[in-house]
Amino acid sequence: MMHCYSLQKSAEYHEQLKKYLPLGQHHNFAKPDSVMPVYYVKGKNSRLWDADGNEYLDLYAKFGAMFLGHGNKKLQDHLTFALENYPITDFSETDLKVCALFQRYVPCCEKIRFGLSGNEMVQNALRLARAYTKKRRFIKFEGHFHGSSDNILGGKTKNILAPIVYEDPDSVFYTEGRASGVLQDQVIQIPWNNIEILEKTLKSYGGDIAAVIMEPVNINGGSILPEEGYLQKVRSLCDQYGIVLIFDEVITGIHMGLGGAQACYDVTPDLCIMGKAISSGVVPVSVLMGKAEIMGLYEECRVSQGGTFNGYGIGMAAIKATFDILESDYTSIYHNMESCSDYLRKTLEDAAYRRGIPLVTQGPATCFSFHCSPHKVQSYGAVSDALFKRNEILRQCMLKYGILCCRTSRMYMNITICEADISFFEKRVQAALADAEKIISRLKLLDSFIDAPSYERT
Repeated sequence: MMHCYSLQKSAEYHEQLKKYLPLGQHHNFAKPDSVMPVYYVKGKNSRLWDADGNEYLDLYAKFGAMFLGHGNKKLQDHLTFALENYPITDFSETDLKVCALFQRYVPCCEKIRFGLSGNEMVQNALRLARAYTKKRRFIKFEGHFHGSSDNILGGKTKNILAPIVYEDPDSVFYTEGRASGVLQDQVIQIPWNNIEILEKTLKSYGGDIAAVIMEPVNINGGSILPEEGYLQKVRSLCDQYGIVLIFDEVITGIHMGLGGAQACYDVTPDLCIMGKAISSGVVPVSVLMGKAEIMGLYEECRVSQGGTFNGYGIGMAAIKATFDILESDYTSIYHNMESCSDYLRKTLEDAAYRRGIPLVTQGPATCFSFHCSPHKVQSYGAVSDALFKRNEILRQCMLKYGILCCRTSRMYMNITICEADISFFEKRVQAALADAEKIISRLKLLDSFIDAPSYERT
């Protein structure tokens, strides 16, 4: 019989850490995570081990950044060479090679700049768009996440006809200390995947909109794929109104192939941000790339971008190593991740069915989500509070049996995922679902909510 893990050492460590680190966490939003963190001491391929000696299948992968698996020897060798041979300077011999890699694979990449986080590169993209168009507002979409800066984090609208964003004290993304009026001054927020709403919004506000920014697949909102033709129509509308189209591919990036989602859907944005997995998470690095005409604002020194570690040698080496490893057996690597993903999804759905828990999986193979619902989530507004709670209960129960998932019910693949990992999952998921079913039933979160109509959540 499978037993829940003991986390005594993690609990003791967490209590000590809270004396120094607020909440004992490295980040937080308005509603802190109520689950005690697990402290890991070792990682190899798709597995982790915690301070109590428990073993985990890592389907969290540090929000998808850990794309090559833990302890990838080839990556380590690349970085060791870089540490031993690269001087700490502004430029190295790797710069040209890395720029050429992005230009080879990413359709929008005519010129490129480097940074450390997706958050900063989103702000640089918006700055370019405002300078290029001489307009001040941008459109973002419900359920899409683009960082924690004042002008992009959270907010809500009164309704579709009044899409100007204002503070929402009840939101998990609410924060005190935000610059006054920054949301109202810059942001228009509307539902995604609805071209009619976008058209109406542009008719009303198009003359004041510098950019449309989106995840080309709404991973943060539940791994929702774009409707057929939606991205193409958005591209056309942006051209019509003289608006800069920005794809936030910090997650989709190389998870969907070296060219990102834009290559998969054959839609080329004006600007694009990538991060996380491009260095396999071993060092922080991000990129902003796009049309030469827009990126040329840097060349003319009309737009500024600064940062001591922009294009630093170890970051560039990590990117090159990641691409080299993926290029070495590109078709086989992605095929294996997709095959393992298909099997894990079917295993989870079948196990949930046997326990009487409605469950679907959806999204790209390498970064899919599960939802304790009889129907796929088609919009962020369909993620009701009850559905979110059911998803979170299942995630926590899987964690207790050694299956580590993202806090937003997401599962990430890495290139080392294999049959042994699938077997590990199969042996544990039934016990996790049995525990989840008991908790969900006790809290009456199942029958009374499954068929209830969803409501719009902003």
